[in-house]
Amino acid sequence: MSFATNKPSTIAMIFALTGLATWAYFEYRAMTSIFKKDLGNGVVIYADNYVESGEWIFDCKYQRLISRIPVPLPFDHLKNDTPLKPISAFPLSISDRSEAKELIRKLIRESGWYHDLHYLFSSLNDSSQLTQHSFQMLTAHGGRTWVVHLIQGLENEEWSRFYIAATPYDPETFVDYEKAMQQAKASCPTPQ
Repeated sequence: MSFATNKPSTIAMIFALTGLATWAYFEYRAMTSIFKKDLGNGVVIYADNYVESGEWIFDCKYQRLISRIPVPLPFDHLKNDTPLKPISAFPLSISDRSEAKELIRKLIRESGWYHDLHYLFSSLNDSSQLTQHSFQMLTAHGGRTWVVHLIQGLENEEWSRFYIAATPYDPETFVDYEKAMQQAKASCPTPQ
């Protein structure tokens, strides 16, 4: 009898065990996760590691993270005239859309326009990685109050992509940092 190992079968066994261990890890994570959001398409956002750090609160309804200490505005990026890409992330009427574009063009021409922005929440991607921070501020334009949204897309530590949008202020639906924090705390079955 020979007890010599067969190299191809050893390699196949290593791949099989690695695949089994990976599958077992994700199944264990799914069974023990408390702070998660199932997107309904096979993707589940997990935030347990963030919440357990004590630095974040997870909103189980809207799948967003809220830092217990508001994330500072990225002044260095904004001072350097980093390009801002206008986005239409909110449904607006045609007249509101053109007014929002006008507001944004006017606003970003002002020096230091971003000083009134405040942190709102952060977002996770479908791999449960932190991908963006959202900031907002209220401003007057055209006889109305508007909410200006700035989204910092996190590419890496040194570089970010910025998106900007504006929507008319509605006191019924407006969510600030404190309200977002309260909603997040009430959204999950387990206290945070």
